[in-house]
Amino acid sequence: MIEQTNLEARIKEFASGADAGGTAAQAGTDALAEEVKRREGAEQHSDELGQRRSQLEDQRAQLAQQLQEASTNCKFRRRITLQTVQA
Repeated sequence: MIEQTNLEARIKEFASGADAGGTAAQAGTDALAEEVKRREGAEQHSDELGQRRSQLEDQRAQLAQQLQEASTNCKFRRRITLQTVQA
């Protein structure tokens, strides 16, 4: 009888340990799933920022070209104005 009681107690102990292990494993799985979602979100955000950066760099290049053209045009008009006044 004592041996059976000891065996039953050990079975309960193992069962509770298995439950705790299963709970811990589930918690680990859930944490891993959340981390994967977080990283995927961060990667998507990073991709979006990279695209926006490329757009801004293209826009900056276009504006730099427009500024250069406007500067050249302004210098040209200034020369024409000076030539007209001197003539």
